[in-house]
Amino acid sequence: MGGDLGGIQKRGKLKTMKIILDQFNRVKSLENSNFIANTDWEKLSRVDVILIGDNPGKKEKEEGRFFQGGTKAIMDLVISNLNKNHRCVLVMNKSNYYTDNTKEINQILSQEKENSIIIKDIKSNANLVNELGKNAEIVLFGITKNNLHRLFMSNLSDEVKNKIIQLKHPSRHNLAGQLTEYFLNQMNSDNEIPTDILKIFKEISLNKLLNSH
Repeated sequence: MGGDLGGIQKRGKLKTMKIILDQFNRVKSLENSNFIANTDWEKLSRVDVILIGDNPGKKEKEEGRFFQGGTKAIMDLVISNLNKNHRCVLVMNKSNYYTDNTKEINQILSQEKENSIIIKDIKSNANLVNELGKNAEIVLFGITKNNLHRLFMSNLSDEVKNKIIQLKHPSRHNLAGQLTEYFLNQMNSDNEIPTDILKIFKEISLNKLLNSH
């Protein structure tokens, strides 16, 4: 019985690795230097939590890693806490296409044709979440219902949409402000503050604002 379980776990691990590496290689193979593949993906063999941002900015392009620049400090703390609680984290974006800001990617999407490489990339990222999100927690940052958000969400399965924990974006101290308000409220109550950031995320989730279209 133990051997059978070990074999199942090994096959599941190999399948996860293949899904991630296939996606990584897909992005790397795109003939446009503005598509950024997250080099952290090469190290993953298991996914317990998926963290989803918008699209890469200047620092992400330079580093080949997501959530750099102004979001790095708080996201490093989030990922460190998840790792401390024995969770493997997949960090990704709705789009792998680099722009200086999110406004720019939304302007581009308003002019793109249905079969464009940028739109195909977003759909592929959504499909990745559909595959890996069945057995993982999913945290989506950002509440703006823009072109990027709508396109990404419209390609997620209902099963995955219902699991999403939606939070404010870590840029411009939005997430930090949301967490600060939570901690202050907890300190003024008799409730114990969890040491697991994922539990806190679930408590402050903005899912009531999450309309997929």
